[in-house]
Amino acid sequence: MSLCALLVLAAPGQVAARRDQPSRLSEDGHQLNLTTTSVTGKDGLVSPSERAAFPLDRYEVRDDGAGYFDVAERREFIRDHGTPGMNAQAEQLPLSQSCAAAMNMPVMAHKIQLPGFYPSPERWRQAAQPFFAFEDAVTRLAGWWVVSGDPYPARCLTRMLAKWAKQDGFLSFAFPQSPPQAWFAIESSLFAAGLAYSTVQEVAERDLPDQAEHVEAWLDAVSREHISKSSYGPSCCNNHFYRRALHATIIGVETDDDELFRYGVSALYAALHEANPDGSLPRELMRGRRALHYQNYANIYLTMIAQIVQRQGYDIYDVEVQGRTLNTLANWAVGVIRDPSRIDKYTTDSQNLGFMDDSQYFAWMEVYTDDFPNKGMQKLLNPRRPTYNRSAGGFLTLYFREPDPQNAATTQTMVEVGNAFVSETESCAKDPRWHQQRDIEWRLECERTLREEPTGQHSTGTDIYSKRLSQQTGG
Repeated sequence: MSLCALLVLAAPGQVAARRDQPSRLSEDGHQLNLTTTSVTGKDGLVSPSERAAFPLDRYEVRDDGAGYFDVAERREFIRDHGTPGMNAQAEQLPLSQSCAAAMNMPVMAHKIQLPGFYPSPERWRQAAQPFFAFEDAVTRLAGWWVVSGDPYPARCLTRMLAKWAKQDGFLSFAFPQSPPQAWFAIESSLFAAGLAYSTVQEVAERDLPDQAEHVEAWLDAVSREHISKSSYGPSCCNNHFYRRALHATIIGVETDDDELFRYGVSALYAALHEANPDGSLPRELMRGRRALHYQNYANIYLTMIAQIVQRQGYDIYDVEVQGRTLNTLANWAVGVIRDPSRIDKYTTDSQNLGFMDDSQYFAWMEVYTDDFPNKGMQKLLNPRRPTYNRSAGGFLTLYFREPDPQNAATTQTMVEVGNAFVSETESCAKDPRWHQQRDIEWRLECERTLREEPTGQHSTGTDIYSKRLSQQTGG
């Protein structure tokens, strides 16, 4: 047995899986079946104090310049082996973000407050625009540097972050607040900044050492301030914890802060301890109609943390808790997306699959499949490439995708819609039965049929159903 496995088995408070779980309700008020949950605490989940007791002293930052991928190696790969889609995205990057706009962006140094998302998504979206602009700016400048090798965007990103550091950006925010939406928003802006800076750190420390030192001290301070807040609600330990852990992990690496780094690693251990035997995450199952979405959403951050930890030389995917590894979690997430009925044993809520239209939620699969080829993930990725997640890693197709040697992974089924050819997923997404009515069963059947129909025998996502729909309705 590996040392990692021994450490996990020795974790304080761990007990074997049991079947006397407490009754729980989803956010939408429906009963949840958690009878197969693996537990460490008396309430069936890992508490913050139990989490803090995980024996993680062996995890230390070994290379503060490792980031989350090898920039020089990837730049060379894109130049020599990039697919047409990757090359097109790379060519647009120098046009996607001006340095002047990034430098003129107002620093959020005041006491930040935001309205809650679910009571009013549109009001939240408007209020959150400055966060989105910040995340896009740092991520695009980093991407420009990665694909071009031009130090100009790297230096610009460093100067931009130095400005935020000088004015104490993100250090003041409303907490507690119900919900603590500013706390949540800063999560993504922090790991966007941390991940972007990791790609330019070598240039920053070489060309702008004073500003680099200021940036790194600021990132460390803001990350520490952010994780110091205690939440007694679900966000103490669910996907929001994984998000905080992501910024702690990458910032811990680039500032050589072992405590922050271990905080990040603890999220992986907590998820493994709490997961059901099939890899589902109990805390995310409590999200009612969004339970399936949040299974996938949580894996975005767990996968990015694992990638950073691997870059430090740790075989984190070998860590096993009661037969579960991070692969178990990732495989269940993709499996339930492809077959949503698998979640029915845990919740009676009808699932909202709106996230399937947004490629940012699938970008993490580029990172995962770089190490673990997965046909199911490839089928989800193909029509959504090139992917972009403005905060959790940026241009992940550019940074991680390797074309299939036989070109199978780059092939999409294209269907004609009017005079344009689009991927099968987009064709289904444009049909009124999905776009207007969100008919989940129809959407899944649409994509399944498009995959099964011989090439050239259908023209739109609607036309292929006329016969089948007629049979179903007796018309």
